[in-house]
Amino acid sequence: MTLLTISAINGNKLNDSITLTGTIDNEGNVGAIGGVLEKAQAAEAGGKTLFLLPRENSELITYTLRERSIGGFTVVERVPKTVDAKEYIKENVGIDVEYVDTIDDVLKYET
Repeated sequence: MTLLTISAINGNKLNDSITLTGTIDNEGNVGAIGGVLEKAQAAEAGGKTLFLLPRENSELITYTLRERSIGGFTVVERVPKTVDAKEYIKENVGIDVEYVDTIDDVLKYET
């Protein structure tokens, strides 16, 4: 909403191949959000080529399954791994990602 408002006031056209997400505080800092993968997938499905992501979301937790046999039982556990969001989303979703910290960072992608 902040970007839309600034663009409307300045009379600038937005680049519709880019999408972004994040919170914003009164000092213009872009903050973390939830559902990063789902939002990246929706952006890619909507034909976007660049996803602007808050730098606070630069790490994702992924899980692999590990099986072990203990006393005749098979135990399956989820093993967490921290990965770089930019690389993971590019490889697994197919959309480019750039990190942003402030609204000024976002405005660099306007038009």
